Amino acid sequence: MTTLDKWTRKPIRTTQIPIFYGTATHVPWYANQLVTNGYEGSRAYSAVHYTDFVGRSPAAFFRSPYTIGGNAPTGGVENKPFMYSHSSYFREKPKDILIDEKGRNIDANGNLTGDRKVENPYRDDFNEKWTEGPNHNLNKDNPSLPVLVKPSRTRQGVR
Repeated sequence: MTTLDKWTRKPIRTTQIPIFYGTATHVPWYANQLVTNGYEGSRAYSAVHYTDFVGRSPAAFFRSPYTIGGNAPTGGVENKPFMYSHSSYFREKPKDILIDEKGRNIDANGNLTGDRKVENPYRDDFNEKWTEGPNHNLNKDNPSLPVLVKPSRTRQGVR
């Protein structure tokens, strides 16, 4: 269900917790809008790679909530400004070796390999983008997971 704030006419979804991955939405404003609309118990979460051109532009002159995203980075390697990171968010940190849902060794095509362990190529991709290099990862367990964005204002008045 979507409702509109009567003053700002901005839509607010009321049926789910908003979780943003590299979004063009300026998440602090969204968190404030939740409070303005009376959803003080609601929370907004954001994951933004340091070099994500949508969530946070690598070009300093584009880092504004009035252009694209303008969000603070939550993690990611900082010394690779031209790395494509917008589609590099991992819900789960990749395992070191490839295994199926039953814990059996598999290859990159999903074929069982018996006792032969195959290195997980997604782990290398994850490490290259999130941990191998200078970073200020807010989430130490999985730096690509969203972190809570607290609203900067409190609800005022009674509605």
